[in-house]
Amino acid sequence: MKKTSRILAMLLALVMVAGLCACGSTDAASAGSSAPAASSGSAPAAAPADDGVAKTNRVIGTNQLLLGAYPLDIITTAARVVTDICGDTMQIANDEGNVEKIIADIENFINADVDAIFWWGLLETNFAVGPAKAEAAGIPIAFPDKVPPVGELTDKIRDMKCFAGGVGCDDYSAGVNLGNLAVSLGCKKALIAGAEVGDTTHEPRIAGFIEVFEAAGGQILGTYRGSASDSAAQSQIDNLIAANPDADVFFGSGGDFALYAISANTTYGRDDMKVLGVDISPDLLPYLKDGSLDAGCGAHWVAATYAMIMLENYLDGMPMLDADGKVGLPRNVQLIAVPAEMADLYERFWIDEFPYEEDEIKQLLYRYNPDVTLQDLQNVIDSYSIEDRLIAKYNAGKVTAEELAAVGINVG
Repeated sequence: MKKTSRILAMLLALVMVAGLCACGSTDAASAGSSAPAASSGSAPAAAPADDGVAKTNRVIGTNQLLLGAYPLDIITTAARVVTDICGDTMQIANDEGNVEKIIADIENFINADVDAIFWWGLLETNFAVGPAKAEAAGIPIAFPDKVPPVGELTDKIRDMKCFAGGVGCDDYSAGVNLGNLAVSLGCKKALIAGAEVGDTTHEPRIAGFIEVFEAAGGQILGTYRGSASDSAAQSQIDNLIAANPDADVFFGSGGDFALYAISANTTYGRDDMKVLGVDISPDLLPYLKDGSLDAGCGAHWVAATYAMIMLENYLDGMPMLDADGKVGLPRNVQLIAVPAEMADLYERFWIDEFPYEEDEIKQLLYRYNPDVTLQDLQNVIDSYSIEDRLIAKYNAGKVTAEELAAVGINVG
């Protein structure tokens, strides 16, 4: 039965490949810089040269809202781990914090004749325009992290011949989990900060937090919505906290917002207000360790790794199809909770190196594993957790059983 399923999947893929003729690749000049490779004891192996499908030196255009901001840099880095393995190059467009440039990025990539576009669309309104431009130009496009919401727009995009895949995160559950934590801590009055209204990741995080917090009798005293990179963001958070001395919890839907709240707590001597944050960054880890950050979650940027795997497989002639013969769009990458006692291990295996080993990534790439399917990728996504990755690092000989036992993970 399993063999039959694989044959059917390959037949569906062949049908899809017929449509790829409109989404051809080119030999455009490359740009961009290298990034840390997936964990490996040696340099990434070159792709097979005689398989008749896999190629190298392709140029993949990708946009980043702001270079130098960790939550955005790490998305690009997580994707580049895959392109490095495949011998391809990412051409980076820096939007300099200007959301108006996001659509222009696609137009510029089309003019640059890139082989594919790896597009961070940010807002639902952008998804209504951007993918259609790539489709008209015959250039494959995939989405990391930011994906369009379920509905008619997504259905339309998935019907496009040049749609190569996308992977989103379960941001709603992240908000629910931190909202429930706030309730369990006895919090009753909350402040919230998140990115601009309409942001496809911050909206569900904030909605999830509000839903469970208010259902438990909690009250939202105030909210700030805007770019964390805005020069006025810190002062806006300061003002929000100063104006609400009764607030007992602050929910930062992004890591920088949590940092601003911690700073404001210090300024106003607010040791009574809990701070909960999404997007664990190197800057936040010390505060998690010393208790200034009461709880955090993140590491969902692996969605960019998964999405780039889908794009590379598409470019190699094997789009990752679901049971209906359409390119998949998983949207359930979990934002993993990082308790204080695991902060050091998180630093070692999510910041100092990559959470996946190179061989694990190769098993999801068609050029190295011709039997790989969308379900294989979905299984990896479903199993993603801090425990899953730490056990993998144990199996790779990078952490001891004693170290894992000290944080409550038993490896038998």
